Amino acid sequence: MTTLDDSECIDPKPATRRECRLEECPPEWHTFEWSECSASCGRGEMTRRVVCTSSVTSAHLEERRCRPEDKPVTRMTCMTRDCPVQIRRKGGRNNLPQWRKGEWGQCSVTCGAGIQERAVQCHSVNGDPCDPTSEPTSKQKCNISCDHELDQPSVCEDKFRVAYCPLVLKSGYCTRPYFRTMCCETCSRVKASDNRTKRKKREF
Repeated sequence: MTTLDDSECIDPKPATRRECRLEECPPEWHTFEWSECSASCGRGEMTRRVVCTSSVTSAHLEERRCRPEDKPVTRMTCMTRDCPVQIRRKGGRNNLPQWRKGEWGQCSVTCGAGIQERAVQCHSVNGDPCDPTSEPTSKQKCNISCDHELDQPSVCEDKFRVAYCPLVLKSGYCTRPYFRTMCCETCSRVKASDNRTKRKKREF
């Protein structure tokens, strides 16, 4: 076979490219810039905004559409510089640096194990740093009952046009209450497949 230049051919050249589209990618977490450190000296805190977005359109979605275990942290301790050592004024303990704690926020998930966060800041009248060994924790584990998620819907179907339900099935996430509810129709194949496997084992 002899290869000629394209200009030698009479017929129009066939297309060499065409559009294709695989399964829609699942939503993903998007992070914004960190805020400035809350303290001008000593230990402070930085915060940032984290939102769930569509991987196709970048539109903001409800947080429950993204995987909670993959959510990036929203708070981080920071230290711009050491505070200068100053002589404490008279007045006793009221002038000593003290840790101040905020209220615990909501659990990061609506079902199962998650994380709660709160603000912890050093309050110092004289600018002295707080004792880092006595700093209260800013995170704690939380657990919310999944009983309300386990109720089977009247119609078993994939909700909210979840395009990644086949990926949920393939990754083995159908054992989790949230994904089992959102992808009811797709995840029901797991039960059917398991029942067929059990019957075959009993026959042998």
